[in-house]
Amino acid sequence: MSIFSKGKLAQLEAEEAVEKKHTILIVDDEEANLVAMSSVLHGNYNLLKANGGQEALDMINGMDDPEKISVVISDQRMPCVTGVMLFQELTEIIPKTIRIIVTGFIDVEAIIDSVNKAHIYRFILKPFERAELLRIISRAIAKFEVQQEREEYVKTLEEKVQINQQALQAKKDELNRAYQSLEAINMIDQLTKMNSRAFLREHLETDLEVCTKRHFEWHLTDKETPLTDADMVFFIVSIDALNQYRQVSGSGAADDLLSQIKGILQSVFEETDFLVRWADNELLVVARFINREDMPKLAERVRTCFSAHNFTTNNDEHLSKTCSIGFSCYPFEAQRPQLIDWHQLVEMAKVCLNAAVKTQGNAWVGVSSELECDSDGIFERFSHEPDKVSASGQVLIQSSFKGAINWS
Repeated sequence: MSIFSKGKLAQLEAEEAVEKKHTILIVDDEEANLVAMSSVLHGNYNLLKANGGQEALDMINGMDDPEKISVVISDQRMPCVTGVMLFQELTEIIPKTIRIIVTGFIDVEAIIDSVNKAHIYRFILKPFERAELLRIISRAIAKFEVQQEREEYVKTLEEKVQINQQALQAKKDELNRAYQSLEAINMIDQLTKMNSRAFLREHLETDLEVCTKRHFEWHLTDKETPLTDADMVFFIVSIDALNQYRQVSGSGAADDLLSQIKGILQSVFEETDFLVRWADNELLVVARFINREDMPKLAERVRTCFSAHNFTTNNDEHLSKTCSIGFSCYPFEAQRPQLIDWHQLVEMAKVCLNAAVKTQGNAWVGVSSELECDSDGIFERFSHEPDKVSASGQVLIQSSFKGAINWS
């Protein structure tokens, strides 16, 4: 009758396998010492043996995975390569392995200065006791396991941090793309495909600084030669009677008309000029670095191109529409470029636009400064009483029709 059942035997074999999960390398140049050390440890650990320090180095260097060695126990007194010398080498090859020196009492003082260099965990004096050896080895294994667990924890933590960082970076990239897309959307009016007010705020100031600088330099140096490419002209364009058309045909049909204006304006102005959706039925064109004397000519081209355009709607409706235009110029007064800012000039152009609409439509009206006028406070006066300012001759008014202008 068997002493152990098959199940009990399998359990014992499993426990033995668990107990022998650690590998210990024993290094000694005397065979008897290797046998004695092995007899104490073989029941609990997987053992490797080397006859001397050089053989141990050759063995470790030839292994595919030398870090599987948990503990190295080496005699100190060995020819050529002593225990301390061996361990100094092993700090580079297998730095995580626990190192224990076995030495006689007479060698203690000789090796004590080398303990830190070789990263020696403990040294055991000869002759050693079996129980003491097992206790030291057990603690060394425990230290090795704690070290492994800590490194595994740190590795896992680093992996989690890396994953989180990658996820965070991916989220940042996603947000940046979303922001850029949103920014691009904000810069473009989705109906007309023209630039938005945000685009104009972003890009206009630099141009105005260049324009101002040119006028200052011209005023200080060569006023005999006229400036022909240093003015910024603001044109406000609107479709005549669009609100009435919207009420009759619906918002969709009105939007169809607005969506076709960009092509008309592009046929008149340069590619570098700014086309902006300013309001519902107001399109702003900033003609960059031109001669202010060309303002009426450009306004007339817009009016005639607009009248000649064949508008279509989604209902296959074909129709003609007219537009009205108001314009002003920066700088308003050449000798004082910063007297009226561009926001105020747009408002003055809108006053002119309203006058063109109320007078007859399909027309343009523009305002600019007279050479010898007193421009102080001109924006406020023109905004509130354009008829009086126009009649007083303080500003130059140009229009596409003859007769009186309805400023009311």
